Amino acid sequence: MDDPGSKIWDILTAVKNLKVIHLKRKNILRTLVSRAIAGKTDQWVQKADSHDTGSRTDKQILADKQIFISPGECLDGFNETRDREILFDRRFQHHDKIEVFYEDLTRHRAQELNRIQEFLGVDITPLSSGLVRQNPEPLSQLISNYSQLKKFFGDTQWSSFFQ
Repeated sequence: MDDPGSKIWDILTAVKNLKVIHLKRKNILRTLVSRAIAGKTDQWVQKADSHDTGSRTDKQILADKQIFISPGECLDGFNETRDREILFDRRFQHHDKIEVFYEDLTRHRAQELNRIQEFLGVDITPLSSGLVRQNPEPLSQLISNYSQLKKFFGDTQWSSFFQ
């Protein structure tokens, strides 16, 4: 489904009464980091009850997760993500659509889930998840060359991702 040319997109856009929830991140750098760490650790989700770290210390866990992203890879990731967001918005411009930001969903969970349920036209019901945030650490701890990236993107449209 990640492939913008996939046939599934044609199938979905043909469903005229489809309600679309477009989940985005305000900080695209977090998306790139999460994806890279998941690829490195092969852990794509984390359940609340599976946070067993064994005998590893927090320092060892952080070292296992820490990644390097070159400025070029980072810029490509920013541009590709924005391009996909624009493509998605255009593709579903004639559909009933709601935009949800991950940051809002994690900070104001009940409010955002109520907003989504209202959009879907379902009864408002308290919802819960068994998943927990996998990478709550500051980006400066997760990216080995964070200072280099912050300097590189300092005077660009992407600088806010490094605050």
